[in-house]
Amino acid sequence: MDLILFSNELLGDDLADVLRRLHRHSKDNDYKYLSEFLQQATLAFRDEVGQLSQINKSQIPYLESILELCNHEHLRSGNLSGAIEGVILTVLQIGLLIGSVVAISST
Repeated sequence: MDLILFSNELLGDDLADVLRRLHRHSKDNDYKYLSEFLQQATLAFRDEVGQLSQINKSQIPYLESILELCNHEHLRSGNLSGAIEGVILTVLQIGLLIGSVVAISST
């Protein structure tokens, strides 16, 4: 049985850089699963935002991609900060896993 263990902490200053690299890789045809994951995560995030109260919903801007969450620092310190941090962390970890599997399998 294989086991993959993820940290429960976000990267510090490198977060934006890593998310930019994920975005760049998602545009590459070799990373079609990464692209699909990010599209589905974005749609799921939009669905979840749609279920929030009007007050909370108004705090969250429309995002073209889930990866844009890190560009909105105010969301990581407001009343939804725990949920937002969890979304960023989960997307980052799964995205890095997909990217790593693709990179390994293509060598």
